[in-house]
Amino acid sequence: MLGDIIYFFAFRRKAITRFNLELVLGKDKRKLSRKILRHLGISIIEFLSLPYLKPEKLKKFCLIKGKENLEQALKLNKGVIVLTAHFGNWELVAARLVLDGFNVIALARPQGEFDKYIEQIRTRLGYKTISVDGGILPLLSYLKEGAVIALLSDQRPLFGGVVVPYFGIPASTPPGAAILSLRSGAPIVPIYDVRFGNFHIINIQPSLQIIRTGSFKKCVIKNSELFNSVIEEWVRQYPEQWLWSHNRWKQISYREK
Repeated sequence: MLGDIIYFFAFRRKAITRFNLELVLGKDKRKLSRKILRHLGISIIEFLSLPYLKPEKLKKFCLIKGKENLEQALKLNKGVIVLTAHFGNWELVAARLVLDGFNVIALARPQGEFDKYIEQIRTRLGYKTISVDGGILPLLSYLKEGAVIALLSDQRPLFGGVVVPYFGIPASTPPGAAILSLRSGAPIVPIYDVRFGNFHIINIQPSLQIIRTGSFKKCVIKNSELFNSVIEEWVRQYPEQWLWSHNRWKQISYREK
């Protein structure tokens, strides 16, 4: 119901969603846009409900596949950088990993007046969030301590992005995951959540082979392009579960209808 409210009354978000779908998929996707916003509505309610869900129920509600990939990456003793996206219910990734004993630090954008409330929920779930405004040094310190740093790498950054293809279209992309891995030597482990009805599966994929040839700048660009292609795979498989309402390709104008 919340998703339907967003669909019918959040005109700008609906317009961006439809524009992005047609830009990428090449045809009218009105029905799909409604599914996407319904998915978003369910995700919001799930997040607000998480603090009231007992750990054993969360484990049954949200399963983990491929945990050995994360455990193997941590054996390098350099910490781990999680490549993730606004996909499935992304808030579940950190909450569920904490239940299996992982020390998770999530990088987050400030959310204005909702910051305090969102932070309270995340703290109750057992993981720490730090602002993107804090720079790279605190993250390097956490990696040295063996932490798992989760980065949402699918949205247009406010500044400092690198322009690489996303669905074949140039898009300003956060370079943080690439810079952090190149500076620290920490492996990049892609992790994404998928909703199946009333259940979720968190998929932990094997570590990526980081590109380290050429200048530092070229390595950042090449790895950012690689990360976009990984996220693109998830979206192609489950298009209704990505946050299409974000103005990902801002350099291309759209007309609100």
